[in-house]
Amino acid sequence: MRAYIVKSNQPFQIPAMVVLFLIFIISAYAHASTKEVKQEVNEAASAIGDYTIEQKDAAVAKARELMDQLDQKTSKLEIKIEQNWANTKEATRQNYQQSLKEMREKRNQLSEWYGEMKQSSNDAWGEVKQGFSDTYDKVMKAYNDTDGEMNTKK
Repeated sequence: MRAYIVKSNQPFQIPAMVVLFLIFIISAYAHASTKEVKQEVNEAASAIGDYTIEQKDAAVAKARELMDQLDQKTSKLEIKIEQNWANTKEATRQNYQQSLKEMREKRNQLSEWYGEMKQSSNDAWGEVKQGFSDTYDKVMKAYNDTDGEMNTKK
């Protein structure tokens, strides 16, 4: 068996191909991850919508669980932003600060809907569940947008 060595007049051809391959893999992973998170958000929001007034306690517990998960994700995102702060352009920093501010505002709205869920009457149950689900979708979209931006910019 003979080994053949291919010589090239272009010494950067192979490293460039490796870099392009890595970019492709990272992009595919980020896309898959974002797709999975979006699916998770849709499932979580629809799960709240499926609860009847008779299942109110379970719905409130699920809402609390979703908010706790959101808080954990947000904390990790804030840590990631902080760790990359020194290497981040000023304009991007301002975008992150604005995004985090909007996420906090939406998270506060989510807490308000959560409080309404706990106190909801039969007549308002459908509206309260929908309000919680819609607000959860919005805060998760803000999270996903910011996290996605973190993965593409510095």
